[in-house]
Amino acid sequence: MASDSTLTQLIYTASVRAFEEWRESHPTEQVFAFALSTLDDACYVNANLNSVESHQRRLAERPLDASSPLGLDTKWGPWEWEYEYTGQAHFAEVDDRLAQMSEEVSDDSFPAFRVTVFDSMLQALVDLRENAIITNHGDQSGIVMFATIYDSFDADTMHRKSAELLNPADATEELLSVIGG
Repeated sequence: MASDSTLTQLIYTASVRAFEEWRESHPTEQVFAFALSTLDDACYVNANLNSVESHQRRLAERPLDASSPLGLDTKWGPWEWEYEYTGQAHFAEVDDRLAQMSEEVSDDSFPAFRVTVFDSMLQALVDLRENAIITNHGDQSGIVMFATIYDSFDADTMHRKSAELLNPADATEELLSVIGG
């Protein structure tokens, strides 16, 4: 991966803090998905998560059948989650670092910049998984982790790469059948 160690550490630290803050506010909810997101221009990174309880609330407020295409999108699409942009304030240092990095980017080097940001997100997710940070009170089983790019033709590639890197095959298959990859 072409990750930047400083950026990776900033994303990791922000994710830890965002999750800890969320967990403190929602001690009984059962997380089943955690995603890092950005835009195609890689101008920010943020954390998003979905819980069983939150997913049920989303289905009820619409109302949607859980197995319908929209119900599945509500389950796996961070853009549909109640906890989209979780702990956004914790990502201020990440945003500052990205702004600093982007000032040094020319049109020719922009593709490499994007790859660096995307790979730093992936490495931060790997580190979060390896250090068992995103858990249900110490149990990380059943929690799917991935990365997404909201407005990009590269989103499917990012979904597949991150899902396969971070999750068991059955979880990867369900996730990718809904959000693409």
